[in-house]
Amino acid sequence: MPVSTQDLQSAYFDFGFRYYVAGRLAAAEPMHPVAANLLHHAIAMFLISAICAHTARNERDKLGYDLNRIWKVFKGRLRVVNGLDRFDETMRALHEFETIRSSQTMVREATSGLSLDEIESLMKAICGASVINKAGLNPRQGESRTTRVGALVNRDIFI
Repeated sequence: MPVSTQDLQSAYFDFGFRYYVAGRLAAAEPMHPVAANLLHHAIAMFLISAICAHTARNERDKLGYDLNRIWKVFKGRLRVVNGLDRFDETMRALHEFETIRSSQTMVREATSGLSLDEIESLMKAICGASVINKAGLNPRQGESRTTRVGALVNRDIFI
C-alpha cells in the first residue's frame, strides 16, 4: 500500500526532529564531528519533508542524503531563494559530515568553523520557508495540525 505524501512529510519531519534534538545535545563549540553528523541528518530529513509534495519518490531516492543536491532542489522547487542563499556555505560545510570517517579526518573536520548558531538559523529558515511550518503533520490526540506544528516550531526549540 503506497504511503501518502502527508504521511511521508510527517515521518521525515519526525526523524529530522529526533536527529536535531540528538545533535543539539551532542553539540559543543567548536562543533564536534558526531554532532555535525547528527545535524546533517536532521537538516536532510527536514529538507526531504519539505520537498515531498514537489518530487517523485525516484527523484528523492536519487538525491540520497547529499545536502548540496537536496538544498538545490529545495530552493528551486519551492522557489525559496530570498535570504536562503546566505546558507549555501553552511550547507556545503555541513555536507562534509554526511558520514563519520577515520579519526584523522574527524580531527581535521572538527575545525570546520560550523557553529550551532548557524545551524539553528538554518533550521528556522527551512521551517519558515516550507510546509514544515504550515500544516500537514500528524497531530497528537486532542490537538490540531496547526497546533502541533506551532508547538514544535515556535516554542524556541531552535534557539
